[in-house]
Amino acid sequence: MDVSSVSEIKSTDNEQQYEMIHTTKNEPKIIVLCFNPNNELYKKTEGFGRRLHQIIDNIVSHTVLESCINFIRSIEKEKIFLIVSAASALQFLHHITNLDQIISIFIFCLNNDQYNHLSFKDSKIVGIYDELGLLCLSIQEQINLIEKRFHTWSFFDHEEYAIKDLSKQSSDFLWLHLFHDFLLQLPINQQVKRQKIHPCHHYCGSNVKELTLMDELEEEYQPNEAIRWFMKHSFLRKMINKALRTEDTNELYTLRYFLSDLVQNLRHEHHQIIQSDREDLIVYRGMKLSNDEFNQLQENQGKIMSMKGFLMANTQRSSALAFLTSSTRQTDFISALFEIECNVKEVGDSIIFAQITQSNELKCQDTILFNLNATFRLEAIEKDQQMWIIKLNAVNDGRTITQKYIDDTHRQIEDLSVPIIFGKLICDMSQWNQSQIYFQHLFNDQHNEDLAWIQHSIGQAYYWKGELNEARIYYDHAYQRMMQSEPARSKDSAIVLSDIGEILYLLGKYEEAYDFHHQALTIRKKYYPSNHAYIATSLKNIGFVYYRQKKYDEAFVCFKQALAIREEYYNSFHVNIATSLNNLGYIFMNRRKYDEALDYYQRAMSIYNKCYPSGHVYIASTLNNISHIFYRQDKYDEALDIAQQALTMQNKYHSFDHIDITTSLINIGNIKYDQEKYDESLELHQQVLAIEMKYYSSGHLDIVDILNNIGDTQLNGKENYDKALRFHQQALTMLKTYYPSYYAHIAMTINYIGNIYYKQRKNNEALDLYDQALKMQEQYYLSDHIDMISILDNISYILRVQKKYDDALLVCQRSLTIQQNHHSSDHKEISNTLKNIGIILYKQGKYDEAFDFHQRALNILKTPHSSNYVNIANNYYQIAKIRILQKKYDEAINFCQQALEIHEKYSSFRHKVIPDSLMDIGYVKCEQRKFDEAIDYYHRTIAKLEEFHPDKYISIVVCLENIGMIWKQKRSYERSIEYFGKCLKIIEANRPFTEVTIISTLLALGEVHQIRGEYDLSLAYELKCFLLREKVLPSNHQDIGESLSNIGQCYDHLHQRKLALDYYRRALVIYEQCLPYGHQARSDIELKIEQLSK
Repeated sequence: MDVSSVSEIKSTDNEQQYEMIHTTKNEPKIIVLCFNPNNELYKKTEGFGRRLHQIIDNIVSHTVLESCINFIRSIEKEKIFLIVSAASALQFLHHITNLDQIISIFIFCLNNDQYNHLSFKDSKIVGIYDELGLLCLSIQEQINLIEKRFHTWSFFDHEEYAIKDLSKQSSDFLWLHLFHDFLLQLPINQQVKRQKIHPCHHYCGSNVKELTLMDELEEEYQPNEAIRWFMKHSFLRKMINKALRTEDTNELYTLRYFLSDLVQNLRHEHHQIIQSDREDLIVYRGMKLSNDEFNQLQENQGKIMSMKGFLMANTQRSSALAFLTSSTRQTDFISALFEIECNVKEVGDSIIFAQITQSNELKCQDTILFNLNATFRLEAIEKDQQMWIIKLNAVNDGRTITQKYIDDTHRQIEDLSVPIIFGKLICDMSQWNQSQIYFQHLFNDQHNEDLAWIQHSIGQAYYWKGELNEARIYYDHAYQRMMQSEPARSKDSAIVLSDIGEILYLLGKYEEAYDFHHQALTIRKKYYPSNHAYIATSLKNIGFVYYRQKKYDEAFVCFKQALAIREEYYNSFHVNIATSLNNLGYIFMNRRKYDEALDYYQRAMSIYNKCYPSGHVYIASTLNNISHIFYRQDKYDEALDIAQQALTMQNKYHSFDHIDITTSLINIGNIKYDQEKYDESLELHQQVLAIEMKYYSSGHLDIVDILNNIGDTQLNGKENYDKALRFHQQALTMLKTYYPSYYAHIAMTINYIGNIYYKQRKNNEALDLYDQALKMQEQYYLSDHIDMISILDNISYILRVQKKYDDALLVCQRSLTIQQNHHSSDHKEISNTLKNIGIILYKQGKYDEAFDFHQRALNILKTPHSSNYVNIANNYYQIAKIRILQKKYDEAINFCQQALEIHEKYSSFRHKVIPDSLMDIGYVKCEQRKFDEAIDYYHRTIAKLEEFHPDKYISIVVCLENIGMIWKQKRSYERSIEYFGKCLKIIEANRPFTEVTIISTLLALGEVHQIRGEYDLSLAYELKCFLLREKVLPSNHQDIGESLSNIGQCYDHLHQRKLALDYYRRALVIYEQCLPYGHQARSDIELKIEQLSK
């Protein structure tokens, strides 16, 4: 029931009417909780439970304090009205002060005066009541206030609407006005009217009085009495206004005949007002507004608005003011007086209202009842003492805007009826279930409507719900009905063919989709001019097939033509223009032109926000596109925030396992992957796989993509080579089975498999796979393509590892040429190739040339507003390595420090890079003989590694070994042995260990013990070293000769000349095979043999 009329509209019965609460899924559910120790409320008050149930069904009673509090805390979404006796309140209230679930408290007692002071202790206390009727009335009033907050009004930004195409505009405002027009077109059928009232019985619940009145309505109702019934019975008024507020189309469809009569009655009454001499009318309405509601009004000053319901106002200002002073004791509402001015002659029949003076049984002679489509301009909001005055002016814009929307829709589909246009608007508002149910009602009731369009519209509702098989069934029915008409409706059938093509596209059947889109385009070219919006739709759809096939140039041409047509057709403002902007953004994104892509996405978002001010799936989709751009630009925090916004919006429209949710989950999973949060990434991608496997058939490109994502995470995040290979092989099998000609996709999956072999150091096998993938791309694209870059980079890297530097350089130069042909000279990816060339030149010892390439890379990366911090740091690091080998240590440290500062500031999740910089600085400090500083940096490196990468024990060993070497140079041999010993323990604890790592530690220990004259210990380490070298090296390797020489030297110091001579001779045999005559090591061993042989 409307709040302002609580004290004004009386029933003909003596007993006050209480209205049932029938919540929709969008409204806050209300629970009435009775804290009732000893069951005193029910025992002492006759009919307590029965009277409450007349108001609301959801009543819970607790008798024990602890269980009651636990129940309150368990509530997550519902709102609680608490009823408590005054005696119990004294011990109960302080326990619940901070529980947000409770929004209103009602204290019930038989002695009001004794407990009146309690009302001032808690702002949630509505009042203290000593009569059950007053308690129930207050509860009802608070329920009304809560329900009223559910979008009481709708706004429309009417500027420039006359020159904009409104056919895809989606708003509550249009919904309200089109529903009104739908009511006016209903046929007159009294029998159907009576039958259609009966389903409303569910609204009455167990309220016997309301059920009786509903039966009375069915039996006695006459069409010319609609206003009287509406004003007389609060439950009917409440049911209708609530259905309008919540846009409950199903409920309203059930009530459609009564509403049609009500609208017609109002028009009849209004006609009499127009014929009178009355010109100006000012009426008033008092309201209690929440802060959000008041702020919404302030933000929309100057715009037009409609109340979502049949608005009642008073001709007497005092009546409206009376409501404001008596409606509630709570202080968290803003008192507002709406002052509505209406020039009767000027607005004519555009604003329908009636003055209620029909009968003495309606004690509301000063009440004005406006039609549901009444439109006002919000002129001003002014403060007047303790309240706000909100000034409205009745205008006829609503009728003009609605007709413009209908006319623009008819530009697309001629002669489409208002009932069908209304249903399509419901679908455009993302209310797909409501749209589906509405059209099914329309189909069953027929009313001479176009059944083909109704079936097509049901199919669209299923399409948006993601139920593609059901959508296809209805599309097929619609197509058959059109083609079986006399004459066949070939022109209309193009829409259905196009929509079938979209289903096939989503199912991954791209060639079949192309055929349907091409067929639709052929028909459209026959019936429409080349610049019609439908031509653009077909071009867009064909472009998407090319896009999925990675034929981006062909897709770009289609998308560009579609945008040009739509901008001309819609005069530069329309949802479809935004869609085309998004499509072009996809192309630029895949061309790695991220700034251009972002510009297109943001232009699309600007249009969507104007067309869908309350949010929409299109907005969520565009947010995901923007998130992906930020992800590609390494702006992970921004990308994650936007992707989560998109997911929140999608959850508003879809179930948790809807296919559209997967885009957000994939984006978030990719971001988590790059942040090295591999477990989170893997969980999200596996969730996506489960949804896709349920949604799609066994073979789909989206499944291929997510299998590759999971495989890549298993490889780089978990280093699980077997699992990674299994996922990539599964993806490859799916491609070869369902998409055998999609060489570009197959090539990328083979590339993923090559990465596994590379990680396993199977470089030859990896290189073979990369070559195979590149040949596929060359065959598919015919010329060098930007997608080849990743495979070329991998080939170059393998060649570099194999020390085939000239070949690696040629591959990098090919990458650079492709990038320069596709990108501007300052593109980030060019800098990456320049860096790779610099590394190859560094490996070749061409340090100055390498430095120049890294400097060129930095010049690209260090552009204004650049966020490429990590890549900048990586180039600093490479330059530092060059300067180290050039022994330019001060410059080297400077570059290392810059790299370190960037990583520490911007790359908190890239801890593996920071230790490298610290270690290099330690090395430089050591070369500068700044040993204490070097030790400090090595210790910092170890601390970082132990905190974030304890598995990288080899790097820890290298640091410990370097510290040991420093202590050796400082002749602190005991400290040196301590650190070498730590190295040995770590290596032996991480079996199987790398022989090369332990050999260097054994050699160092052998050398230090020999310096200390501990020849037995030195001999033990040298023998271990020899055995390992003999195991992993060729028998004539110089290092084996060195070990034999070292062992001989130990025996020599131990005065075991025979054993010493034997090992020296064995060393010489090897040296003679691998070292030239006169080599220092060979000469030294010959001299020792000669000395021992004397």
